[in-house]
Amino acid sequence: MTHKPKQINDPVHGLITLDGRLFQLIDTPEYQRLRDIKQLGGACYVFPGTSHSRFEHGIGTAHVSTKWFDHLIKTTPHFFNPTYRFYVQVAGLCHDLGHGPFSHLFEKFLNQLSPELKKEWHHENMSCIILKQIVSNNPQINLDSDALKIINAMILGEKLPNLPSFLFQIVHNKTFEIDADKFDYLQRDCKSAGLPIGVDCNRIIEMSRLTTEGQIEFPLKESYLIVQLFAFRYSMYKQVYYHPVSGAIELMIKDILMENDFNFNKLKEGINPDTLDWYLKLTDSVLNEVERKNPSSLLMMRLRYRNLYKLSNHFIIKQEASEEEIDYMVKKFETKETHVVYIKRNWCKGKSNPLENVTFFPNPANLLAVDSLMPAHYQERVVRVYAKDSSRVKEIASVINDSVDDKMSAIIGAIGQTKQFI
Repeated sequence: MTHKPKQINDPVHGLITLDGRLFQLIDTPEYQRLRDIKQLGGACYVFPGTSHSRFEHGIGTAHVSTKWFDHLIKTTPHFFNPTYRFYVQVAGLCHDLGHGPFSHLFEKFLNQLSPELKKEWHHENMSCIILKQIVSNNPQINLDSDALKIINAMILGEKLPNLPSFLFQIVHNKTFEIDADKFDYLQRDCKSAGLPIGVDCNRIIEMSRLTTEGQIEFPLKESYLIVQLFAFRYSMYKQVYYHPVSGAIELMIKDILMENDFNFNKLKEGINPDTLDWYLKLTDSVLNEVERKNPSSLLMMRLRYRNLYKLSNHFIIKQEASEEEIDYMVKKFETKETHVVYIKRNWCKGKSNPLENVTFFPNPANLLAVDSLMPAHYQERVVRVYAKDSSRVKEIASVINDSVDDKMSAIIGAIGQTKQFI
């Protein structure tokens, strides 16, 4: 059976054409569920335009993945394999199938819920489990266990032996953090937030090529484009993803989920058919479910009337501070009246320069040949304190400041402004 390509008018990429076989995956309850999961969690309460969902991001990533694959093959046609091309499309489409309500908010919530469980929850692993169920429930989808093994590796960014590296760098690139997922979400999120797009992702794709070993590389003369990409991602984390008010809202949503027993712990204990079926019914509508079951929920009322938690204190941590020292600060500030959030914002590779992992041609003698005006540091760490009672924010801010001891003073680089967020 042949499947004609279909076209979709996307607000970011314009008119895009998708392989008709992808709609065997799209037109399933498991994939349609993504329509009801917002891409940016609580950010839509601050940036009203960011109400887009994981559904369109998956379609956009499939498009960008296909575009990048086709470009790379132009100059190295001996790597072309139509089967692998389709696998890349499926991986791009399905890489976020595993997200829970409010996307990354739920992922962080689960990992904080049961810190004693060593195995962390990652939505990518859940994406692979859900994709397997879709294929199992729809025999017309021609993907066997070997195909799923390759697609799963593409979603997880884990290279398989005897296959070229670029196949596992297009959708989720663990090697140097430049991938189709990032190209789509940065443009989509930025456009939805009403901010100017700060990098030319299409040019990065057009300038890339494959080495003889099948590794993606970029021309040294275009290295500033790569610098822009990492800097732009950092700016989105600073302006949008970790906006102080959306952070307060996400803390309230976590507390709402906590006070209404949904038995989320069972997700970290193992996935069985019953657990999976239950999980697939979890979307952002969980808040509406709380309102129906518990109409007297004070937190839900506060969220609806925008009586939010308030940022009381904002501490910028020194670069040399250890994680143990920061953990001491976080535990000291956490009380029944506060929430403390420890945030890392970086250029994708923690404290390291991400350009160290990017392959350029010709190979530069050192990174100064890439850009001599790179920042001295690639990560900033901040500790935020939120007051649960918005009427006591100034009082709590004063109490927190007074509780700073010599050990904490030694790691505080600066105290950030909070007035504009009160």
